[in-house]
Amino acid sequence: MQPAEVETALLADHRVRAAAAVGETLDDGSRRLTAHVVPAAGTSHGGLPAELRALLRATLPAALVPSVVHLTDRLPRNRNGKIDRAALRAAARQATEATAASVAAGSTDPAAPAAGGSPPAGGTDGGTPLARAVAGVWQQVLGGTPVPIDADIFDLGVHSLQAIAAANRLSTALEREIRVPWLFEHTTPAALAAFLHAEDGSNGRSDAPTGTDTAERPPAPVLPPEATADVAAGPGTALLSEGRGGPPAPARRILLTGATGFVGAHLLAELLRRDTAEVVCPVRAPDAAAAGQRLRTVLTELGLPLPAAGARLTPVAADLEQIDPDGRSGPADDLFGAFDVVVHSAADVSVMRGYRALRGPNVEATRSLLRLAAARGVPFHLVSTLSVSPPRAAAAELPERFLPAHPGLAGGYQQSKWVAEELVRQAAEAGLPAAVHRLGRVVGAAATGAVNPRDFLFGVLRASVPAGKLPRLFAHEVWTPADDVARAIASLLERDAPGGGAVYHHAPTRPLALADLAAWTTAYGHPLELVGIGDWLDTPGLVDDDRSRALRAALGGLRRQGGGPAESGGDLGLGHVLTERLHSAFTGAAAPYRPVDRELVHRQLDHCVARGLLPAPSAP
Repeated sequence: MQPAEVETALLADHRVRAAAAVGETLDDGSRRLTAHVVPAAGTSHGGLPAELRALLRATLPAALVPSVVHLTDRLPRNRNGKIDRAALRAAARQATEATAASVAAGSTDPAAPAAGGSPPAGGTDGGTPLARAVAGVWQQVLGGTPVPIDADIFDLGVHSLQAIAAANRLSTALEREIRVPWLFEHTTPAALAAFLHAEDGSNGRSDAPTGTDTAERPPAPVLPPEATADVAAGPGTALLSEGRGGPPAPARRILLTGATGFVGAHLLAELLRRDTAEVVCPVRAPDAAAAGQRLRTVLTELGLPLPAAGARLTPVAADLEQIDPDGRSGPADDLFGAFDVVVHSAADVSVMRGYRALRGPNVEATRSLLRLAAARGVPFHLVSTLSVSPPRAAAAELPERFLPAHPGLAGGYQQSKWVAEELVRQAAEAGLPAAVHRLGRVVGAAATGAVNPRDFLFGVLRASVPAGKLPRLFAHEVWTPADDVARAIASLLERDAPGGGAVYHHAPTRPLALADLAAWTTAYGHPLELVGIGDWLDTPGLVDDDRSRALRAALGGLRRQGGGPAESGGDLGLGHVLTERLHSAFTGAAAPYRPVDRELVHRQLDHCVARGLLPAPSAP
């Protein structure tokens, strides 16, 4: 969490005189980010917290948007004159307790809407029984805080763990599955109720909670309406000349996005290591100095200190969702200047959020960067994911080509990355030299073993170790070390001109077997038994914190879906991943990827133990 980034965004608003952001740990072990704001003189306080949160949602990543905005007449200071953040945490807790106490006593702030779904003056009508039922569940989750049916629940301070709790309670109360991403997509009780009612109509259900599906159920759409509209709108690039032939010209200036992420940081280090090209890195930060500091911090944490040629790194304070979409003039030119190639590695990776929540960072940013590349006629490389592919049951082999939409695009992340790929395909058809690099699970570098702590499977492994059981999520999976990924993509920038659009599958010749992972972890000193997803979810002793609870909620959704891995004995793996184009680009050179083996897995476990991410292994 970057408090300065949140505070800078708040202070940019003329209605804010002073601001401070602090994190706090709640009684249930989850964490919450709270902003404390001193309004400017003459500013109306009514509705200001919600308006400021809306401003932050438009300018900051979701993880940096405070759950609550408290208004205060001053910020407390300690004896050194610095903001007393401990006092602010105590004030936030007192405010929460006071709200709960007033609700329990039957009184609320006169300015607050009444409970039970009754809207404020000028709002919606009383709503449907389903909307009022949804609002009632949210009121329980929020400890009695009134929830109008037209209120955005995230404006009321809801965080991800509470969303998981609400989904579970709604599933029980309504006697139907309620998925967590739906709550992020439909953020008011009225909107969620309308969505559920529409789904009931398409599925032949009655409006009653106990309604059942009809025998003849129309197939659900493959993509949400917003995704279909984004595909129809296209990349917005003008028709270009035919793609360049022959080898690519050496890049003198590379625009690399996502350099503060796990893959992007390794790419940055490799690009700086191998040649004399300047690397321009847009980073969400208040200024260029702060952007550079964020990059240095990430590289150091991953064991990738800046090389001596660090002067070739140009950090730029920029928000990819806010850049000039046409890229021909204006702020974008001032920010980035000239460049020879775009490598777009930035993405919001979330298993919880739906398409609408991920559309800005994963789709709109891609569209804007495609326009920038098209305006200059330079190649565009999108770092994507093999998870856009259909599952093994639908496709035994996965060729290196663009994919049509398919029912396997079930989550918001998969959908948003598929749409981004589709925009690249359309731009390539219009003549832009473009390529898509599909990655499997990117794991710790062979040189350092440093893992990505936000990786889904690593989170599951971390939750599993104390209990000694690992869910059988797949039989085999593509694992690639981060330093191999960086070397391969950097080499392809020099070797292969992606005229007409190219897709590369970055995968070793042999995938990792989950049984091997369990055996190697057991040999390391952390015994693991493979079990079904349902059995794992019911296992006592799993790590119990907000991260592991979120992962369990995501896997719980799989258990509730009929025919899922827990019931069918299938797995979440992919078919055979073909890599002919990737390997043909490296003809005459060493194979770009090594198979992941026991030695590498043990090096990654060593890193986790050293960083306190896993307990030390038991003695042999």
